[in-house]
Amino acid sequence: MEEKLREHWFDRMVTPEKAVHCFVGNVAARPKTFLLLGLFYPQRDVVENFQESLFDL
Repeated sequence: MEEKLREHWFDRMVTPEKAVHCFVGNVAARPKTFLLLGLFYPQRDVVENFQESLFDL
């Protein structure tokens, strides 16, 4: 099971060829806590602007 999840996430979705976008949200009762609601991972060549890493300056 773990191998199937790893394959799906790291071999298909989160690869250097993809521009990964995270959809996050929070719950009113916990405004400082965020949840991952979804991912959008198109090919980089179809996305006009993307961030190379989480902490690019």
